[in-house]
Amino acid sequence: MIVGIDANPAIKAQRTGTETYASEIIKAMAPLDRSVLYRLYAKQEPPPELRDLGPNVAWRVMPFKCGWTLARLSLEMMVDPPDVLFVPAHTLPILTPKKSVIMIHDLAFDHFPEVYGWRRRILHRYDVRLARRKAGHILTPSEFTRHDLADRYRVPLTRITCVHHGIGRSGVPWIMSTKPPFLQPYFFYIGRIESKKNIERLLQAFGTFKNATHLPHRLLLGGKPGLGYARIRTACESLGSIRSDVEFLDYLSDDDAHRHMAHAEALVYPSLFEGFGMPILDAFALGTPVIASNATSLPEVAGDAAILVDPLDVKALAQAMCDIATDRHLRDALCDRGKTQCRSFSWQRAGQETLAVLRYVWNGSAGAENPR
Repeated sequence: MIVGIDANPAIKAQRTGTETYASEIIKAMAPLDRSVLYRLYAKQEPPPELRDLGPNVAWRVMPFKCGWTLARLSLEMMVDPPDVLFVPAHTLPILTPKKSVIMIHDLAFDHFPEVYGWRRRILHRYDVRLARRKAGHILTPSEFTRHDLADRYRVPLTRITCVHHGIGRSGVPWIMSTKPPFLQPYFFYIGRIESKKNIERLLQAFGTFKNATHLPHRLLLGGKPGLGYARIRTACESLGSIRSDVEFLDYLSDDDAHRHMAHAEALVYPSLFEGFGMPILDAFALGTPVIASNATSLPEVAGDAAILVDPLDVKALAQAMCDIATDRHLRDALCDRGKTQCRSFSWQRAGQETLAVLRYVWNGSAGAENPR
């Protein structure tokens, strides 16, 4: 079987969840069965970590200035198609092989259209409708997204398989041995700094926590600015003297993000909408307690290992921060449960389940019973 993969997301220097997924799933699948040949399509050379994945993996670097997926990858699919095409991030080429599999990470653009510009909304909806018409099978990272896709776009559940993302722990010993970035205790958030992530309410909750406890904790926010960033900075300024305890760190590399997370009092992740929520698993693996939203896919990922709160309830979020900061037994219990919970997720398992779906489509079973 020859599997073609749109590897463009995997080669980006600054990664968010989608790019991390693309990189990790490629690395997970490559060694599982050396009789499977992988063609990795990209518009530029891959980073060192992806260059030597084994004798069954070959890169096809195809430079193209504009419309790479819709034009250049489409041309490649017409001239020399693989047996199965796997697209790990949303967009199928226009000329899509009948045997194709796509990962749709979430439908946030439908639930929070105000967070997306009109062009992005149109593009995302086009992508999903194209996948509904042409993909042999669709993957989602959570059961929440699987059912959301079935309900909103009338895709039969038999055509959708949930494959949870994984968690890698190879860097944990090194990260735990590093010095904490600050002497003061702190809460940590990682992700895009945008309205959908509920940062304004997080800031309000932190202000409530500080005024109620007068503890020396800080709030560190890691991530690139997104839509609504100006309002978020205004909300931060409104905290008055507490403003000095909040720091915007901008984009962080994986190592820096994990170092900040490892030494945090807790990861605070009150997002309004997530297709999965990778930072929760990272925190569990690092032994860091988690406060998370009880919305969308996050309870599916966190299980009983996190404090889950209504993301619209500022007081509940502030109380959760207070509980973490003042109750050492609670922190220890959450750490133990988190380490247990993250064992249910691995990139090896994700790779095996994804490869099973690719074989299923290759064997001509697209549209039949769910492969799992």
